Amino acid sequence: MAFLYGLFVRCMFAVIRTAAPFKRKAALLIGGQKNTLSQLGALPPKRGVRHWFHCASLGEFEQGRPLMEALKKQDPKCEIILSFFSPSGYEVRRNFPLAAAVMYLLPDTAENARFFVDKVAPDKVYFIKYEFWPNHMQALQNACIPLYSVCCRFRPGQRFFGFFGGFFRRSLEAVTMFFHQDETSKHLLAKMDLPGRSYVVGDMRFDRVTSSRLEGGGLPTVAAFAGDAPLLVVGSSWPPEEEIVKNYLLMAPADCKVVLAPHDVSEGRLTHIERLLADMTQRYSEAEKAIRPDARVLLVDSIGLLGKIYRHAQYTLVGGGYSGKLHNVLEPASCGASVVFGLRIGKFPEAEELVKAGGAFAFVSTQSAAEWLAKLAVEPDLRKDSGRKAQRFVEENQGATERIMALLTGS
Repeated sequence: MAFLYGLFVRCMFAVIRTAAPFKRKAALLIGGQKNTLSQLGALPPKRGVRHWFHCASLGEFEQGRPLMEALKKQDPKCEIILSFFSPSGYEVRRNFPLAAAVMYLLPDTAENARFFVDKVAPDKVYFIKYEFWPNHMQALQNACIPLYSVCCRFRPGQRFFGFFGGFFRRSLEAVTMFFHQDETSKHLLAKMDLPGRSYVVGDMRFDRVTSSRLEGGGLPTVAAFAGDAPLLVVGSSWPPEEEIVKNYLLMAPADCKVVLAPHDVSEGRLTHIERLLADMTQRYSEAEKAIRPDARVLLVDSIGLLGKIYRHAQYTLVGGGYSGKLHNVLEPASCGASVVFGLRIGKFPEAEELVKAGGAFAFVSTQSAAEWLAKLAVEPDLRKDSGRKAQRFVEENQGATERIMALLTGS
């Protein structure tokens, strides 16, 4: 099975290399992995304890960030090496100030894994949420380096429980401690009879969104655009959410404003949204110079701003709920905004719990979602009440970082 897995990895990256001339993300990934080789060669000798954090993308980085900050606060001389699999994480956080180096993870072959682990020479390693790379994990185990699976979640449909699951289950033997988000994950892991210690600690995203909100500061352009009008913020939208916005604008009062931040900010997607919403949109980059009085939709044409934009929202529509790829619902909830999304949220327990808490509303149809948003636009008490419940839900679920630090230090 190890041979077949290695062959699969090589074939997968051969396909990505073939696509690189035509796909921007593929080109960034292949180019970034080549750059990793030079970055590894330029790493200076360790000056303190070296922690290696690996995150798939930006969402996992934000989830693991509170632990990075806590480790640096505890020991300012420690070093953090940060790796990503996806360009959407690396390109945004390539200059993360707490990290001594930020790079792409090399393809998960046995040779690459041994090389990476040898060059980074970490003292402790943290893989965030769903990141399980068998060859890198085996290399860490062979080198007797502690590996922590942080905010991990296990589900019955994962590869560990399938017909060929034995190979992947064995890779979990490299994990020193599992820090689970929920009891379900712990119970599933217990069935595998693994040596790693297992703890339910919660989700550090609750800590991260709270600390981010407390940093304060919104965006003057968004504040000036919204004025005194009710503001709907659409975060990380896909086509279904953009269709909802189109229908919402037909039903909501004319003074209502929308800030729309697409998941994909490529020129093709931005142009498509502008055509869909006719002449109602103005791009954020243009509004920074002068806001058009007749614009009802501020179209965000860059990434990295959404967390601050949510601070201006009274109600929000979060993307991905119609495809099973729901974006972060805790960011708007922490800001006290009412939250709306599609109903495909089975992989997102925090979204299900937010609905139960009364801070969010999930809809099967896009038309129903548009109608509910129009209702929120004209009923301030309704949106304020659900926004308060959303913020309370976030506040009541904090503390995962503190619990993890206590387990790591034995305190």
